[in-house]
Amino acid sequence: MDLGNLDMYGNFDKSDMLGLIMRLPEELRSAYDETVKIKIPKEVSKGRIHIKFKSPNNVVITGMGGSAIGGDILSGWLTDKSSIPIQINRNYTLPAFVDENSLVLAASYSGNTVETLSSFLEALKRNSMTAAITSNGRLFEYAKQLGLPIYSVPGGRPPRAALAHLFVPFAVILDKLGIETNIEEDINDCIITLHKMRDELKPEVTAQENPAKSLALAINGLIPVIYAHDTYLAAALRFKDQLSENSKYPAKYAVFPELAGNEIMCWNADEKIVKKFVVVTMQGGDEPEEIKVGMEIATEIIKDKGINSQKIYGRGACRLAKMFSLIYLGDFASYYLALLNDVDPTPIELVPKIKVGIASRTNTEEKISQDFQSLVS
Repeated sequence: MDLGNLDMYGNFDKSDMLGLIMRLPEELRSAYDETVKIKIPKEVSKGRIHIKFKSPNNVVITGMGGSAIGGDILSGWLTDKSSIPIQINRNYTLPAFVDENSLVLAASYSGNTVETLSSFLEALKRNSMTAAITSNGRLFEYAKQLGLPIYSVPGGRPPRAALAHLFVPFAVILDKLGIETNIEEDINDCIITLHKMRDELKPEVTAQENPAKSLALAINGLIPVIYAHDTYLAAALRFKDQLSENSKYPAKYAVFPELAGNEIMCWNADEKIVKKFVVVTMQGGDEPEEIKVGMEIATEIIKDKGINSQKIYGRGACRLAKMFSLIYLGDFASYYLALLNDVDPTPIELVPKIKVGIASRTNTEEKISQDFQSLVS
């Protein structure tokens, strides 16, 4: 499809993914306004569960896919600010260190993600401070029954289109438990930055003036490899995931400084192979000097090999705005790449096949129900 033919957008974007992408600034505002209303109880006690809420020693965000990416944003944003460790958990279990002094934030857009429900129950068994971020399902039901803090995510959309609501609650809940994040000021910077960007990225702007369209055109027909500093892992991972889900397009990512010690050698492959790739480097601008220099050298190596490459930079005054600006540009680019290939960006029909297949071959869902009943009875 020709990206300049605006009349054709609706032919492929049947569920208005574009509208969901464009509304991110407003979603950040509404997510913040709603999250500050959450009440944190002093304690929760029912059956074998006895939880006391206080300032945590560590934070674990447990979730999968689009429900977990907000945790990666939180971790990267606070990596050199938080006095306590923040870990992302994409699994059925929890790390061994999680105990009654841990804060476990369980995020599942549907509320029925078995990996998240399993780790949520594990948190309850360990009497960890636990909160739920979900739109519905058993996670909402269980948390409500116990009187745990709940953030109700707006329903009726793909999880990846609820990013603001699957990030902001993490930061606000930390604030409420005494871990200062500066979330209100930084969210305001994000909103201002994204409003400005939206005027450049919207469909009415031609490819020559639209960075997201230009990036999509540069990627089209090649396999993107996304590079970023470890602090901006969330932006690289989000872009890779958006290319997978929106564009139905293969991609991979790697992070500095680790990639400089191993991955960089892959570009010594035969020219016929490396010419099939495009390297997209995402930079916030606040990386350590050594990282900036390393990224420059890697770019020079890639160019010397004749490999296609693109660089995109974060905007805004604070790190969070830089992260969200990179994410916003990537979201738009993934959307435009979908249209370039005549693809509807919303459906992800292969994902349920795996989930349904696991459910049909295991008794995990039944075990979750039984475990919860044994905990509360």
